[in-house]
Amino acid sequence: MRRALAIVGEWDTTWRQTRAVVGSDSTQCRWRHTVSKHQARIQQYLGLRHFEMDENNALERFTFGESCRLEQTALLLARAQEFLKERRVVFPAESALLRLVGEQKKLAHARIRFRQLQVFICSLIPYNMPV
Repeated sequence: MRRALAIVGEWDTTWRQTRAVVGSDSTQCRWRHTVSKHQARIQQYLGLRHFEMDENNALERFTFGESCRLEQTALLLARAQEFLKERRVVFPAESALLRLVGEQKKLAHARIRFRQLQVFICSLIPYNMPV
């Protein structure tokens, strides 16, 4: 915990120093680069992974399964965030999560409709009909 606070304190000091120098483009670029380095150090210290293709595929499967049970987008978004938190993955942008949840919700609805249609068609065919 002290190490995390030290990193945050270091970032705060760097931010203040950078803000003190009224910036040219090179100063702002250097500051951004420093912030990204600090973010990377914090992620490494906390043992967090980047949101990459493997995590995206796992989240799609999870969200699809949840979409078959849940209807509300807010609940699906919260469950997706819980899933990522349990796997210690850095959250992607909220717009990316919303898009992923929306896509999986559409696929789940299509699958549910298809199964309903299958059940309806099967109910029309008598059981004792010769094949």
